[in-house]
Amino acid sequence: MIKCLKIRNSRTTRGVYCSPTDHISKCMKPARHLDGDSTDVLSDDYQWTLSTSADHHVHSPVYSVTNSNVELLRAKETELRGSRVIKSLDSSEEKYEDEIKAQRKVLLRSIVTERVNLVPIGEHHYAHISDHHNLISSTHILINKERAKHRILPLCRKKELDELASEQAKHIATRRGKEHSNANDLILRITKNNTAPVRRIGENICGGMDMDSIYHKMMESPKYLADRNNMFDRRFSSYGVGVAQSSKGKYYICQLYMG
Repeated sequence: MIKCLKIRNSRTTRGVYCSPTDHISKCMKPARHLDGDSTDVLSDDYQWTLSTSADHHVHSPVYSVTNSNVELLRAKETELRGSRVIKSLDSSEEKYEDEIKAQRKVLLRSIVTERVNLVPIGEHHYAHISDHHNLISSTHILINKERAKHRILPLCRKKELDELASEQAKHIATRRGKEHSNANDLILRITKNNTAPVRRIGENICGGMDMDSIYHKMMESPKYLADRNNMFDRRFSSYGVGVAQSSKGKYYICQLYMG
């Protein structure tokens, strides 16, 4: 059994996540009549969970199907059927279920390979990202580069996540202490601006005297494994980042992930 560490907003500075849909399903009581209005559950007490390696490896899928990519899946399936990469199956066949699973794997791998190939991963593509001020705006590109190495779809940058991450970065820079966003407030603001269900939200925070050292610390230090679990989680499809500098010259970064 996987044990998840539930934490309050300020009790850890490592990578964390929260799953609004899981929380809602646990909080909703059985009822004969549903009016479709679930906004009242958004006031419940959400808590961050440490992003563990066990959860990341066991539950992180090859590809997350959402409202935004259903049409892509259908189009790719039609394309592969047309080229006879996958074929129609007879449901009466003994190995029907196994064949269906095999075809889905081919379909998803095809999409992942196609999308990952759109992301440049050669070192020459990132040669210009060396100065600290460039790293502030290029963290998104660098994370996508690492995801591409692991054959994971790139994250899409979202303006609203940038704005929320920037607010938190400025907040912790002013306080000169790392702490996570208030989970209830963050989830309320994110879900209010999204028509599609938000299944999972992650947050990384880090500080250092320059952006170069912050990035390498998050990518290489054993202490930041939970942060890397968020970076490489296939369940996330969107990303936002904010950076702020304290009065003492220290930089603070906040990364938000959504899927």
